[in-house]
Amino acid sequence: MFTRILARAGGGPVDVDAQVLAGVIRPGDTIPGQVVVRGGLLGTEIQGFSFEVLASWAAAPGARAGDDEVNRAYAYGPFSVPRGEEVVVPFTVRLPWATPFTEVAGRALGVVLELRTRVDDSALRAGSDEDLLHVSPLPLHEAVLDAFAGHGYTCEAGRLVEEWIPDVDQPYDFYQLLELRDRTTDGVGTDLELVLLTNAVGCEVLLRRSGHGVQSWEEKPPADRFVVAHHDLDRTDWNRLVGDWLRQVRAGRAV
Repeated sequence: MFTRILARAGGGPVDVDAQVLAGVIRPGDTIPGQVVVRGGLLGTEIQGFSFEVLASWAAAPGARAGDDEVNRAYAYGPFSVPRGEEVVVPFTVRLPWATPFTEVAGRALGVVLELRTRVDDSALRAGSDEDLLHVSPLPLHEAVLDAFAGHGYTCEAGRLVEEWIPDVDQPYDFYQLLELRDRTTDGVGTDLELVLLTNAVGCEVLLRRSGHGVQSWEEKPPADRFVVAHHDLDRTDWNRLVGDWLRQVRAGRAV
């Protein structure tokens, strides 16, 4: 949808629409896109565009709402937009490996990720065009979550938490927390919290019993730490591995 986001001093209004030209988007992908610009009655010249991938989170009890930049890209001009005509500007923006995903098995998690397009020109009135991004889990994430589901733990929701976890490789000042609901029939009734800190090699996995409303990482139950690699995806018995993780968490042997 075209958004009128700027007006040049001495020129006419310009309509801008950023379009993501990709199907399934996953962390680590480079996303192709284009900006379609429609000139007004007078036309104008644009110096360039910036494209920010932003993750945002709603306020939670004891925590404020906020957002953080995941990545940024640029398309450099100048671009002349004739009166009443359209100009198409291609761009690419990369989703880092640590980008949070917004859905699991087609079900929204409640995580908001958006592409914010800004016009780069000090002579232009401020404005932006925002487009929601739908990011799917990586195959490694899916293998881990499917194995948890096989043991009776389903991913019910996910949220972004603005906090640093001690002694881990965390690229942003937030992390994605996945809530695993215990659907087993053994009467244990222990919901879990799962954090997947992802990089180009694999994931650092943090798993623990649910904090049941406790916000601070260090005030929650201790977390067990595991490491999995992308290249082990097809040669790992994920059901057995996740079963081992669950036994360790239930035994309370966090390290």
